[in-house]
Amino acid sequence: WQNHRGLVEEGLAYSELVGIKPDDRMALLTSCSLSASGATLFGTLLSGATLCLFHLRSQGIERLADWLNEERITVLHTIPTVFRHLSQQMIGKDSFSRIRLVRLGGEPVMPGDVEIFRQRWPENCQLMQSLSSSETGIICTSTIQRTAPLNGRVPAGYPIQGVKISLLDGQNQPL
Repeated sequence: WQNHRGLVEEGLAYSELVGIKPDDRMALLTSCSLSASGATLFGTLLSGATLCLFHLRSQGIERLADWLNEERITVLHTIPTVFRHLSQQMIGKDSFSRIRLVRLGGEPVMPGDVEIFRQRWPENCQLMQSLSSSETGIICTSTIQRTAPLNGRVPAGYPIQGVKISLLDGQNQPL
Protein backbone atom coordinates (compact mmCIF):
# COMPACT_ATOMS: atom_id res chain seq x y z
CA TRP A 1 0.00 0.00 0.00
CA GLN A 2 1.13 3.52 -0.69
CA ASN A 3 0.89 6.41 1.71
CA HIS A 4 -0.40 9.88 0.84
CA ARG A 5 3.07 11.35 0.46
CA GLY A 6 4.06 8.63 -2.02
CA LEU A 7 0.88 9.13 -4.06
CA VAL A 8 1.41 12.89 -4.21
CA GLU A 9 5.06 12.46 -5.24
CA GLU A 10 4.11 9.95 -7.91
CA GLY A 11 1.34 12.24 -9.14
CA LEU A 12 3.72 15.19 -9.40
CA ALA A 13 6.35 13.07 -11.17
CA TYR A 14 3.70 11.79 -13.60
CA SER A 15 2.43 15.30 -14.23
CA GLU A 16 5.93 16.49 -15.09
CA LEU A 17 6.71 13.40 -17.16
CA VAL A 18 3.57 13.71 -19.27
CA GLY A 19 3.56 17.52 -19.25
CA ILE A 20 0.01 17.81 -17.93
CA LYS A 21 -1.48 21.27 -18.36
CA PRO A 22 -4.74 22.65 -16.94
CA ASP A 23 -6.44 22.36 -20.34
CA ASP A 24 -5.66 18.64 -20.66
CA ARG A 25 -8.43 16.07 -20.47
CA MET A 26 -7.07 12.81 -19.12
CA ALA A 27 -8.72 9.43 -19.67
CA LEU A 28 -8.88 7.03 -16.73
CA LEU A 29 -9.81 3.55 -17.98
CA THR A 30 -8.68 1.49 -14.98
CA SER A 31 -10.23 1.00 -11.58
CA CYS A 32 -9.19 3.54 -8.98
CA SER A 33 -8.19 0.59 -6.79
CA LEU A 34 -5.32 -0.30 -9.13
CA SER A 35 -1.96 1.29 -8.43
CA ALA A 36 -1.66 2.35 -12.08
CA SER A 37 -4.57 4.74 -11.53
CA GLY A 38 -2.84 6.67 -8.75
CA ALA A 39 -0.39 8.50 -10.99
CA THR A 40 -3.10 9.47 -13.47
CA LEU A 41 -5.58 10.44 -10.77
CA PHE A 42 -3.24 12.54 -8.64
CA GLY A 43 -1.17 13.86 -11.55
CA THR A 44 -4.32 15.14 -13.23
CA LEU A 45 -5.90 16.72 -10.18
CA LEU A 46 -2.65 18.28 -8.90
CA SER A 47 -2.19 19.90 -12.33
CA GLY A 48 -5.69 21.35 -12.52
CA ALA A 49 -6.55 19.22 -15.55
CA THR A 50 -9.81 17.32 -16.08
CA LEU A 51 -10.07 13.62 -15.23
CA CYS A 52 -12.57 11.69 -17.36
CA LEU A 53 -13.57 8.20 -16.22
CA PHE A 54 -14.60 5.44 -18.61
CA HIS A 55 -15.60 2.00 -17.33
CA LEU A 56 -14.14 -0.19 -20.03
CA ARG A 57 -15.57 -3.44 -18.70
CA SER A 58 -19.21 -2.30 -18.71
CA GLN A 59 -19.14 0.04 -21.73
CA GLY A 60 -16.86 -2.03 -23.95
CA ILE A 61 -14.02 -1.17 -26.24
CA GLU A 62 -16.48 -0.58 -29.10
CA ARG A 63 -17.78 2.52 -27.28
CA LEU A 64 -14.31 3.80 -26.31
CA ALA A 65 -13.50 5.44 -29.66
CA ASP A 66 -16.66 7.57 -29.60
CA TRP A 67 -16.14 8.42 -25.92
CA LEU A 68 -12.57 9.65 -26.53
CA ASN A 69 -13.87 12.08 -29.14
CA GLU A 70 -16.97 13.13 -27.18
CA GLU A 71 -14.88 13.89 -24.08
CA ARG A 72 -12.14 15.63 -26.12
CA ILE A 73 -9.45 13.50 -24.46
CA THR A 74 -5.88 14.79 -24.85
CA VAL A 75 -3.93 12.10 -22.95
CA LEU A 76 -4.75 8.38 -23.09
CA HIS A 77 -3.09 5.87 -20.75
CA THR A 78 -3.95 2.28 -21.56
CA ILE A 79 -2.53 -1.19 -22.02
CA PRO A 80 -1.22 -2.27 -25.44
CA THR A 81 -4.08 -4.77 -25.94
CA VAL A 82 -6.70 -2.00 -25.67
CA PHE A 83 -4.52 0.26 -27.86
CA ARG A 84 -4.46 -2.40 -30.59
CA HIS A 85 -8.25 -2.87 -30.55
CA LEU A 86 -8.83 0.88 -30.46
CA SER A 87 -6.45 1.44 -33.40
CA GLN A 88 -8.46 -1.04 -35.50
CA GLN A 89 -11.51 1.23 -35.12
CA MET A 90 -9.73 4.27 -36.52
CA ILE A 91 -11.01 5.57 -39.85
CA GLY A 92 -8.15 7.94 -40.60
CA LYS A 93 -5.35 9.84 -38.91
CA ASP A 94 -7.84 12.50 -37.83
CA SER A 95 -9.86 10.01 -35.78
CA PHE A 96 -8.35 11.17 -32.49
CA SER A 97 -6.98 14.55 -33.48
CA ARG A 98 -7.18 15.95 -29.92
CA ILE A 99 -5.05 13.19 -28.35
CA ARG A 100 -1.52 14.52 -27.97
CA LEU A 101 -0.08 11.56 -26.04
CA VAL A 102 -0.75 7.83 -25.82
CA ARG A 103 0.97 6.24 -22.84
CA LEU A 104 1.19 2.46 -22.88
CA GLY A 105 1.97 0.32 -19.84
CA GLY A 106 1.03 -2.82 -18.00
CA GLU A 107 2.04 -5.13 -20.86
CA PRO A 108 5.02 -5.29 -23.22
CA VAL A 109 4.92 -2.83 -26.12
CA MET A 110 5.72 -4.71 -29.31
CA PRO A 111 7.32 -3.40 -32.52
CA GLY A 112 3.95 -3.92 -34.24
CA ASP A 113 2.40 -1.43 -31.82
CA VAL A 114 4.89 1.21 -32.95
CA GLU A 115 4.01 0.43 -36.57
CA ILE A 116 0.27 0.71 -35.85
CA PHE A 117 0.91 4.04 -34.14
CA ARG A 118 3.04 5.31 -37.02
CA GLN A 119 0.46 4.36 -39.63
CA ARG A 120 -2.81 5.30 -37.94
CA TRP A 121 -2.32 7.97 -35.30
CA PRO A 122 -2.01 11.71 -35.99
CA GLU A 123 1.46 13.18 -36.57
CA ASN A 124 1.10 15.56 -33.60
CA CYS A 125 0.54 12.64 -31.19
CA GLN A 126 3.38 11.07 -29.20
CA LEU A 127 3.71 7.46 -28.05
CA MET A 128 5.19 6.75 -24.62
CA GLN A 129 5.95 3.48 -22.89
CA SER A 130 6.17 3.21 -19.10
CA LEU A 131 7.33 0.39 -16.89
CA SER A 132 6.05 0.32 -13.33
CA SER A 133 5.07 -1.92 -10.47
CA SER A 134 2.42 -1.78 -7.79
CA GLU A 135 5.10 -1.43 -5.13
CA THR A 136 7.16 1.32 -6.73
CA GLY A 137 4.95 3.18 -9.17
CA ILE A 138 6.57 4.41 -12.40
CA ILE A 139 10.13 3.13 -12.79
CA CYS A 140 11.19 4.11 -16.29
CA THR A 141 9.72 5.49 -19.45
CA SER A 142 10.56 6.25 -23.05
CA THR A 143 9.01 8.37 -25.74
CA ILE A 144 8.99 6.15 -28.80
CA GLN A 145 9.96 7.61 -32.14
CA ARG A 146 7.74 7.12 -35.18
CA THR A 147 10.32 4.83 -36.76
CA ALA A 148 10.54 1.07 -36.28
CA PRO A 149 12.57 0.14 -33.20
CA LEU A 150 16.12 -0.97 -33.80
CA ASN A 151 16.76 -4.74 -33.57
CA GLY A 152 13.04 -5.47 -33.34
CA ARG A 153 12.68 -4.36 -29.72
CA VAL A 154 11.00 -1.41 -28.09
CA PRO A 155 13.37 0.22 -25.58
CA ALA A 156 12.33 0.30 -21.93
CA GLY A 157 13.69 3.81 -21.60
CA TYR A 158 15.35 5.50 -18.68
CA PRO A 159 14.54 5.81 -14.98
CA ILE A 160 12.33 8.73 -14.08
CA GLN A 161 13.59 11.45 -11.77
CA GLY A 162 14.18 10.10 -8.26
CA VAL A 163 14.47 6.46 -9.37
CA LYS A 164 17.72 4.53 -9.49
CA ILE A 165 17.89 1.17 -11.24
CA SER A 166 20.53 -1.36 -10.19
CA LEU A 167 21.06 -4.74 -11.82
CA LEU A 168 22.35 -7.21 -9.26
CA ASP A 169 23.30 -10.86 -9.33
CA GLY A 170 22.17 -13.52 -6.83
CA GLN A 171 24.69 -12.25 -4.26
CA ASN A 172 23.49 -8.61 -4.60
CA GLN A 173 26.58 -7.64 -6.55
CA PRO A 174 26.31 -5.18 -9.45
CA LEU A 175 26.28 -6.68 -12.91
